[in-house]
Amino acid sequence: MKPLFKAILLTICFSLVSFSVAPIALADRGMLPISDVSVYGPGQKAIIAWDGEAEILILSTDVSASGDSQVLELLPLPSEPQVEKGDFASFEQIDKLLEKHFPIHWWDGFRKGELGPPGQGPEIIFHEKIGAHDITVVKAADSAELVRWAEEFLGQAGIEHEISSPKLESVVQSYIAQDINYFVFDLIEVTSEPKSIEPIVYRFDTDFLYYPLKISTLASGWTDINLFLLTPKPINLHWLPEGSELPQGMEIGRFYDSSRTQPIRFKVNKEELASINPDIAKLLGDSAWLTAVSYHGDLAGLTRDLKIYRSSPPPRLVFDCYQGECASDEESQAVVGIFGSTIVAYGVAITPTPCYELEAELDILASLNYPRTIFIDITAREEPGVCIECLGEVPFRAKVVGLAPGIYRVLVRYQGEVIGQRKVVLLPLSLSKLSRLPFRANTDIVLSLIPGGGQDYIDRKSTSAE
Repeated sequence: MKPLFKAILLTICFSLVSFSVAPIALADRGMLPISDVSVYGPGQKAIIAWDGEAEILILSTDVSASGDSQVLELLPLPSEPQVEKGDFASFEQIDKLLEKHFPIHWWDGFRKGELGPPGQGPEIIFHEKIGAHDITVVKAADSAELVRWAEEFLGQAGIEHEISSPKLESVVQSYIAQDINYFVFDLIEVTSEPKSIEPIVYRFDTDFLYYPLKISTLASGWTDINLFLLTPKPINLHWLPEGSELPQGMEIGRFYDSSRTQPIRFKVNKEELASINPDIAKLLGDSAWLTAVSYHGDLAGLTRDLKIYRSSPPPRLVFDCYQGECASDEESQAVVGIFGSTIVAYGVAITPTPCYELEAELDILASLNYPRTIFIDITAREEPGVCIECLGEVPFRAKVVGLAPGIYRVLVRYQGEVIGQRKVVLLPLSLSKLSRLPFRANTDIVLSLIPGGGQDYIDRKSTSAE
């Protein structure tokens, strides 16, 4: 094959999932060197099965160092896990399923590419040596306490090495702040030769599909991360439920042939699930969807974990009002807009005196008409006591959170009268970075994703309240 064509093809296949067993699925854990060597995460494997209430995580990490070393891997989890030894056969079965649905082409052999550059203290929940792994599960409520415990843990293992750093404590504290306070410490041996560490299976309760990625910024270098998600329903990364998180640059893996590309997403039956792992088959039942997602880039770019909720929580209204003062105008008014995936409204309500408080309710009309109509209904309540005699105005701020992406007509009513309205576009999570573009640009992009174009639903004229 001509070198130029080979280089072009490698560029095209940038986001492919490898089909060979060794680099097939890449998992992620924070790695802390126990000697003064540079540690990289060249290959990471994970199979993730989730039924909406519990998750089974099968992990095996490919690691290497600039010299022989022990490495302490750190894996944050949202609840206490059950831990047991896994089997490489799980990844081999994933490989067979991929070959079945996406036959390997002549270029598969080289597309893999090369890798570039304060309380009572932590509570030990579990400790066991499993093959090459020395695993301890710890529950912690304070990052500094956890790091101090880890250094004592290493000292008891005969390893004198300081791992404390502001970055480590900051990352750990960010997990604790999210109530992700179970941490798996896995002490393993690494050498200068990359190798796959035998898999470990973790099972834990969680109401969201979860995979920690931010913790991997403790290591350095360029990585390929490929995750195989097994879920009751297919996953669409463009339309994730509210509250979900997706690292920038992570996307569904694609299969390329001479005429088209296809997302790597297909249905798996009960027998195929059992061939991957019997417990996964028990968890997911008769069938599931397998979705391959991938990230190729610098570990430093993984500033978010992967979180996918089963369904969005119901939309809710967050409303604040401020101290009233004598009015400078005689008309109540409101401005409606969007900030990221949130509808916002600001304004003032005219009251008989400044001594009034405002209350608000959210009303979303149950209608098949599109766009859906949202009312923010504001009422005024007089405060007790003596008040200055002047017409008052009370500023307010409202946010509607938890709405699915789409187009909405928003009306702000005060004492039953509309004081502001606008049609707005909420972007899907994967397009949220476009919120910095002008409204017209956002509209055109979103409408291209809506069947029929939806051009009749957009009113680009501002109301007098805007």
